[in-house]
Amino acid sequence: MTWEQLLTYTLVFAVFAAIAIVYAFKTHKRAGHGISLLVPFRADNERREQTWNWLKRYWESELPGAEIIVSTDDHIPFCKTAAVNKAAAKAKGDILVILDADCYLAGDVIEYCANEIRKERGRGNRLWFMPYRNFYRLTEMASLEILNSDPKDPPRFFAAQPDSYKLEKTNATNLGHWFGALIQIMPREAFTIAGKMDTRFYGWGGEDVAFMHALDTLYIPHKTVPSGVIHLWHPSIGTSAKDRKWYGQDRPGINSNLASRYHRAMGDAGRMSELVESHKDILPTDTPERFYE
Repeated sequence: MTWEQLLTYTLVFAVFAAIAIVYAFKTHKRAGHGISLLVPFRADNERREQTWNWLKRYWESELPGAEIIVSTDDHIPFCKTAAVNKAAAKAKGDILVILDADCYLAGDVIEYCANEIRKERGRGNRLWFMPYRNFYRLTEMASLEILNSDPKDPPRFFAAQPDSYKLEKTNATNLGHWFGALIQIMPREAFTIAGKMDTRFYGWGGEDVAFMHALDTLYIPHKTVPSGVIHLWHPSIGTSAKDRKWYGQDRPGINSNLASRYHRAMGDAGRMSELVESHKDILPTDTPERFYE
């Protein structure tokens, strides 16, 4: 073999090797591929903004292939459901994750749920997740420790921790956590079947559990995962669920009547469908006072 032939063969091999590497890079699916994280968020104080900035970097590290869509709403008080619907309209993933901007869990839990949903979809079955069974509400001290850590390698609070690190730990059931559905993972079609989120919810409370009831009734009851979800401390208006408010909210509990309607319709597909249909034509630009009654 001449030097010219050897050089030609070497160049041909190098070209094919380069093509193979490029192909492998393009076809390799990074963790979070096809997953859209929908984050409703309003930076109404410095600590909340600091918290989300840290969490955004955390999710970018945990699920580098995921799409992160942060959406807001201009109403006072904040309309979280309108922000979620806006984010969903932009999403490209086949798996949607409705994600609060002050909580997190291990990225591989979301990846596991997404893969299980896809498997069942391929078999013609329905599946969606509330991906935790334990809820940890961290103290200000513990939350600050998180925010001062590297988002790529934060302290892990997913196992039992000393009491000083949490205000409370409560157990969820397969009916969903009564504090609220901090993270919901579903196929895109489930979001549509449940009628999107109800933009008649304004201010703090009720909207996430109401949507959980709609999904459970109109799509299929959710599954849980033996995992814990972490809630990071931030300033809030009110000290308990009874008096909790968001900025600009004139009184607590403004969503109670609407939330109760969803609770009463739970398990009744006909009744839930009527309730969902009644909000489909409501624009988030309508004044919140219309729905306070």
